[in-house]
Amino acid sequence: MPITRPIKKSTEIGKRREIIQPARNPETSNGISYGKYNSTQEISFKGLNISVEKDDGVFHFRREIAGSIFTANVATTKDEYFLEPVEPMNIPAHVTDFLQIKFEEIVVEPETTTTIYLTMPLGIGIFLEAENGEMNLLDMAGFNNPKFALYGQPRRGVITRVHTSKVYTKPPATKNYKEAILHLDIDNRTDQWIKIGRIVMYMKGLELYYDSTVVASCAEMIVTSPDKAHINCLDISLFDGLTKCSGVFKQGKISKFCSINDVVRDKMFTMDMGLK
Repeated sequence: MPITRPIKKSTEIGKRREIIQPARNPETSNGISYGKYNSTQEISFKGLNISVEKDDGVFHFRREIAGSIFTANVATTKDEYFLEPVEPMNIPAHVTDFLQIKFEEIVVEPETTTTIYLTMPLGIGIFLEAENGEMNLLDMAGFNNPKFALYGQPRRGVITRVHTSKVYTKPPATKNYKEAILHLDIDNRTDQWIKIGRIVMYMKGLELYYDSTVVASCAEMIVTSPDKAHINCLDISLFDGLTKCSGVFKQGKISKFCSINDVVRDKMFTMDMGLK
């Protein structure tokens, strides 16, 4: 059963308390190794192939996956590159800033907070670091085939990348090269039982953390009516010992594929066109 507890009404929307840290899932599969690579190290993993040659201070970079090839020449004094999980945007192109996760409906008791776990899609980013510490995204790729759908109506709606997840009561075992764990606290601030079957998130607000076996993110869903909720991305590590991802996308002007004004505030997206 999901963890359900009385809601703390003193918590303001967008002002997050600490989460209850769960136990890790011991069932982990062999995944991709994120972190630092020297320029002579090649990567070959489930069809993803990365090779880098260095010649007089210039990187000759090549990435191939599923028939897609990317090459680049980069002048740098560093002898290394980094592999990190990234928000699943710009794969294969920048279509939307929003992610919709659909799941089997859950009914939430009035004036309580319920914790569930979902999966969400990932991209893989290849980064270079300058001597001053500035990180630069060189390339990104992914193992997922993206699907898109409209949340709302054509005259007032948002194009979203769609992912379907099971509902878990504990952190699930995931494939760290294509999925992240999403810890979701659902705060039902109404006096009614609420049915929820999806969330819509602003991907530029996601905060990803990772280690050698898992990628994770945290969010809260604050329900204010049967058809309205605020989805807030949280800058919190789900487990001890995780490394925060460099991040790719800065918050700012949202995609032209959103026809709703004022639905995004900082890292928070307002769902007001249904929760099921």
